[in-house]
Amino acid sequence: MLATYPFLGILIWAIIGKGLRSLQSVTSELKHRDRNYLEPVDLKPLPTEVEPLIDELNSLFYRLKEAFNRHERFTSDAAHELRTPLAALSTQIQVSLRADTPEARNQSLLKVLGGVNRCTHLIQQLLTLSRMAPEAGIQNPVPVKLSRQASDVAAMLAPEAITKNIDLELASPNSDATIIGNPTAINILIRNLVDNAIRYTPVDSFVKIDINESANHVILQVIDNGPGIPKNLRERVFERFYRMIGNKASGTGLGLGIVLQITKLHKATIELLEPKDHGGLEVKITFPKTPE
Repeated sequence: MLATYPFLGILIWAIIGKGLRSLQSVTSELKHRDRNYLEPVDLKPLPTEVEPLIDELNSLFYRLKEAFNRHERFTSDAAHELRTPLAALSTQIQVSLRADTPEARNQSLLKVLGGVNRCTHLIQQLLTLSRMAPEAGIQNPVPVKLSRQASDVAAMLAPEAITKNIDLELASPNSDATIIGNPTAINILIRNLVDNAIRYTPVDSFVKIDINESANHVILQVIDNGPGIPKNLRERVFERFYRMIGNKASGTGLGLGIVLQITKLHKATIELLEPKDHGGLEVKITFPKTPE
C-alpha cells in the first residue's frame, strides 16, 4: 500500500498543476488585454471550481461594455437632438442683432433665453435617457398620457411644418390613453418620429399623429404621405447613422435608432408600414398598458 503513495502524489500534483496552468493562462490573458477589450473569458480550459468566479468576471465585463456603449450613444444622440434647438437659437440671436429698438431687442433676447433653457432641459433629458438600459428596465416608471406628450411635440415642431406647408395634425388631442413608462423618453420618441416625418415629407403634404387603445395595449401612429421606405430597407433604417441612398433631406441617421432604444425600454413593438389609403410611411408603436 505504501508503494501507491508516490503514484497518488504524482497524480494529485498533475491535477493541481493542470488547474494552475489554466489559471495562469487566464491571468496572462487578462494581464495583456487591451483596456477596451471586454469580451468574456473562455470557461472551457478552467477547473469547474473557479467557473463561478469567471462567470462573475464575465458579468462585470458585460456591464462595463454596456456602460461604455451607452456613453458613446449619449455623445452621438446629444449632437443629433441638439441640432434643431441650436439652429432655432442661432436664428433668434440674428433677429436680436437686427432689432431696431431696445424693446424689440429685449423681447428677442427673452426668446433666446427661453431657447437656452430648452437646450439645457434637453441635455438633462438625454442624460436621463443615456442611463436607461433596456435590460435594466425603466427606473421609477410613472403614468404617461400620450396625447399630452404628442401635443407638446406638435407645438414644438409646428414652425418646421409651416415652413414646408405641411399639415401637422394631432388626430386624438383628447385621448386619455396612458402607459406606464418614462415621460422624458416618450417625448423624445414622439419628437423623433414627427421630426423625421416632417424632414422627409415634401412640401404641401401632411403628417398625422394618432393614438388608439385596446384592452391591453396603447397604439401610437405617426403617418405621412411622403416617399415611404422600401420593404427591403425597413430593418436597416434602425441602424445608427444609416441613411437611404438618394435621400437629400438633412439628418444624421440617428433618429430611428433612438426610437428603437426607447421602444425596447418600454417593452413595446415597432412596425414600419405603408398606409392603406395612400403612399408614404406609417410608424406604429404598440405599448403594453402595464409593464411586463
